[in-house]
Amino acid sequence: LFGGLLSFSAAAQSQGDLFGTWRFTDLAPITGASEESMNGVRSKLADTFITFKGDTTYDCLILGVKESGSWSYDSASRNIVMTSKEGEISTWHIDRAETGKLTLTADDFTIIVMRDGGNE
Repeated sequence: LFGGLLSFSAAAQSQGDLFGTWRFTDLAPITGASEESMNGVRSKLADTFITFKGDTTYDCLILGVKESGSWSYDSASRNIVMTSKEGEISTWHIDRAETGKLTLTADDFTIIVMRDGGNE
C-alpha cells in the first residue's frame, strides 16, 4: 500500500512503527474505473491483511492467497520491501501515514489499511 497529517511524525519513523496487523479498508480511486468495477475490486480485497512481525517476517492474505516471508522498511524512501519465501519481491510505498492508518502504493495501485488492535 500516504504523506501526512497525524502520523508517526509525518511518516513511520522506524520499522517498529509498522509492527502488527494491518487490514484493508479501502481503495484509492482508479482513473477511468467505474464505481461498479471499484466495488468489485474492493470486494476481492475485503479479507486482505498484512502482519509485520518484530523478527522481520510477515504473513499476509491478498486476493485469497496466503503468503509469508521477510520484510524491511527504509525510512528515507518510505518503502516497505516484502520478499516472499518463494523469492518474489513486492515494494509498497507509504504515501500517507496517520495514527493507525496507512495508504500504500505498489505499481500504481493504492490501498488504505488500518491497524488491527494492538501491536504484535
